[in-house]
Amino acid sequence: MGIFLGEIDDLLRGWEREALELERTADPTARANLMRSLFRTAHSLKGAARAVGVAPIEHACHELEHELGEARDGLAPLDATFVERWLRVGDSLREAAKRLRAGEVLETLPAPAQSELPPPMPLDTTQDLDVRAPVPVQSASPHVDGVRVLRVSAEKLDELITRVGDLLHAVARAEERCEHAVVLRELVGRLGDGDAAAQRDLIRDVRVETARFSAELGSDERAMRRATTELVELTRRLRVVPFGAACDGLERLVRDVVASGEKQVSFAVEGGDIQLDRAVAEGLRDPLRHLVRNALHHGIERPDVRRSRGKPPIGNVRVAATLVGSQVAVTVSDDGAGLDDEALRRNAPEGVVESDAGRLAFLPGVSTAARVSELAGRGVGLDVVKTRTESLQGQVAVEWTPGHGTRFTLRVPCSLATATMLLVRAAGQTFAIGATHVARVVRCSGAELRRVGGRLAVGPELTPVGWLGASLGLEPPPALEELDAVVLVALGPEPSPIALGVDEVLGVEDLVVRPLGPRLRKTTLVAGAAVLPNGRVALTLAPGKMVGAATASDAASDRARAAVRKKLLVVDDSLTTRSLARSILESAGFDVITAGDGLEAWRLLEIEGADLVVSDVEMPMMDGIALVRALRSSSRFARTPIVLLTARGSERDKARGLEAGADAYLVKSEFDQTELLDAIRRLV
Repeated sequence: MGIFLGEIDDLLRGWEREALELERTADPTARANLMRSLFRTAHSLKGAARAVGVAPIEHACHELEHELGEARDGLAPLDATFVERWLRVGDSLREAAKRLRAGEVLETLPAPAQSELPPPMPLDTTQDLDVRAPVPVQSASPHVDGVRVLRVSAEKLDELITRVGDLLHAVARAEERCEHAVVLRELVGRLGDGDAAAQRDLIRDVRVETARFSAELGSDERAMRRATTELVELTRRLRVVPFGAACDGLERLVRDVVASGEKQVSFAVEGGDIQLDRAVAEGLRDPLRHLVRNALHHGIERPDVRRSRGKPPIGNVRVAATLVGSQVAVTVSDDGAGLDDEALRRNAPEGVVESDAGRLAFLPGVSTAARVSELAGRGVGLDVVKTRTESLQGQVAVEWTPGHGTRFTLRVPCSLATATMLLVRAAGQTFAIGATHVARVVRCSGAELRRVGGRLAVGPELTPVGWLGASLGLEPPPALEELDAVVLVALGPEPSPIALGVDEVLGVEDLVVRPLGPRLRKTTLVAGAAVLPNGRVALTLAPGKMVGAATASDAASDRARAAVRKKLLVVDDSLTTRSLARSILESAGFDVITAGDGLEAWRLLEIEGADLVVSDVEMPMMDGIALVRALRSSSRFARTPIVLLTARGSERDKARGLEAGADAYLVKSEFDQTELLDAIRRLV
């Protein structure tokens, strides 16, 4: 089930994007390609749902598959009504996945969650929707048995292996240097033996060998550094996705608002091809969704209101990403009404006095909406944006012009894996603070530090200083003379930085930051950890979480496998079905390899071989029947047993599979794992 839930998330991203593209395009070839892709998605999800016994999802996908088949055969139109139905079923599937994660048993397909999208409205098929598509999105990582899995192209893996080979070559040369060092040590050990002439010759040899040894070491060091740098860079690129991945679903959100007929909106994404760490892209999804929803509901006015204000009736919402050093600046802008200063102050929590309306907008519970609706009015959106952005070690700010629009800017690091960090010591421990958050460092020996009202303050703004060690609960703060410096940490919309007193500033390093793991996920003040060049570990701080504080690895060993086991190849384009079959067969004592289609299976067989093949029939690239025929015509695999496990259960389909050369034909709808295991054991 865990694998299925990962696969359904993956499939639903393409589900929505391709349906919207089908609605936009008029090119017959493009429409035919999109129809085939949609058919494949529905078919794969149907098979996956059947594999885990979720009948409502299986039946819904079967109906859509049937409708697509009729449209493909010219028996039914593929119009806006179908697209609308496809999208709404997708919403229901998301809600179904959410309930399955919560442990519910689905008897029927649930209705879409009302908090996600506006209520369904009939489409006006004559209306010209000016909605431009975001850059195509690279699929996010599915989950397998609770572990996040990253899909990597074979080309990137080949390049990774090449770089590892370069590194191994450098290691081999280092081993040769060790042998050279032994020779050099023996020469040095003979110094002092023999007459003066022999000693002169020996000293000359030592000098020559030492010079050669030094030059070779220098060459090896450069080669190893180059190989390591390339390997690190390639590994980093394996984790990146385009910024467009963070924008997945935004076009749908705009489309549904436009379809309601209340507003007309032009939507665009710029900088969609900028590469970000996958974790950053995923972390930006919710903030961007909140901000676009905010622009649609609060910002863009109705066409009649826009005309009365001298604006074109179609409003503009724009999401743009630009690189700024090691950060990406993401802006969400609109040409709507701008923020309502008076409404923000009127709805501020009781007791909060704030002159900057821009800061009020990010407080929990604050909203400018006159009424609560599906889209707005609960006052949680911008608070979520601020919290999520800070969790990415980023900052968010807002600016607006009344009557002319609003612009939100999020600045986050391009990668959470590698970062430039300021290293400091406090309470005898080393900590790291992201350099992008450090406004400046003030030495305590300077004149900027003073005591005001019994408290330590810094700078002309007299920012109160909180000792870092005390903020982390380590030990009482030291006396003033014991502090080395104060680090001023900037937090975006905050009027001034927070000030953290530290025992010592150690310098700046580029570090690989690692997450703390699930057991420490509730640690709020610490974002991760990094291994320093000297081998020690530095905890990396979360500056956004330090504000309040400043002012007041699982290891498991694998069990030994059996010495000799039969190897089976499972071929199916559904990740869920592949994983289910693999789990059953491995539990039964077989070694299992898997492939996503017949062509991949053929390549795997040529490299690794197999004692038996279990294959689906309907697959892209090369289907199961073609795979059977190819194996039977091969001298190497002509006698390899083949079991077809497929959704096609008619007698005609069974006869076709057996005539092609399959040894057994099992139907998924009648699936019984005992029958499968009996057939396999009989054949091998």
